[in-house]
Amino acid sequence: MRLGLSQALSTGGFVPSASVFPNSKSLSFDGTDEHLTTTADGTLATKTYSFWAKSSDTTHNTKNGVFDHGEVNRGAFYFNWNNSRPLIYIGGPYRYFNDISAQDDGSWHHWVVLLDSDITATKLFCDGSEVSAYSTNSVGATLSYSTGIRIGRGAHLYFNGNIDEFAIFDGDKTG
Repeated sequence: MRLGLSQALSTGGFVPSASVFPNSKSLSFDGTDEHLTTTADGTLATKTYSFWAKSSDTTHNTKNGVFDHGEVNRGAFYFNWNNSRPLIYIGGPYRYFNDISAQDDGSWHHWVVLLDSDITATKLFCDGSEVSAYSTNSVGATLSYSTGIRIGRGAHLYFNGNIDEFAIFDGDKTG
């Protein structure tokens, strides 16, 4: 059975050594201006985002934008925002997660982002393991989205690498 990630084969839902298989079918982003804009997912609500990503930017503190909803702080998720920490940003409120090497090691990883209007309910998972929150700011207004989801960018900060099998689910699917 094909998983859609090039030549990897299914072994009961788990792909062993997923970081070593070739992938010629994913979306490739150059970190300069390439991104995907849609009209989908244009309203702030509890959503679960699932995707595979491989960052070509293996340096720290580069603010690598994975997705947003129109602005730097509107339903946005970044790799390596501050002190190499992933960031979920929903207006005034934001949440940093502990730095993990998977965001910039140049290998494929599966990511799940739970985005909620209550920043304290947001979660991040990488390769099936929850990434601990580093710090949370709950002050300020949550901002409504100004566009549908844009994949491969966070405002003017573009993703450098590949993204595949991006899916959006209503509600919390992390449990």
